[in-house]
Amino acid sequence: MPVWSEELSFEYFMVPPFFSLIMDKDHFKEIIRFLRFDHITERLERLKSDKFAMASALWYPFIENSASYYKTGVNLTVDEQLPPSKARFPFIQYIPCKPDKFRIKF
Repeated sequence: MPVWSEELSFEYFMVPPFFSLIMDKDHFKEIIRFLRFDHITERLERLKSDKFAMASALWYPFIENSASYYKTGVNLTVDEQLPPSKARFPFIQYIPCKPDKFRIKF
């Protein structure tokens, strides 16, 4: 039985269910409060040119490592994936003909 209630709140939408089984809500909020993937002193400057600046320090090395370990063959098909989202990101794509009209565009 989860420790947290499943009300319509930040925790309901943003927290994977297994977190409520292993720690209480206050401890999770404290971790999220101090967890950062960028340098706060450089953030404003980088946000001017990179909308993905807060996670780019993790994302771009991940992409480079993935490319170095995955070697493509002769037959390769590339397709884009736009996962549905209701979040307010600066990189959301609006697609009116889809059931989930707002999607995250990487």
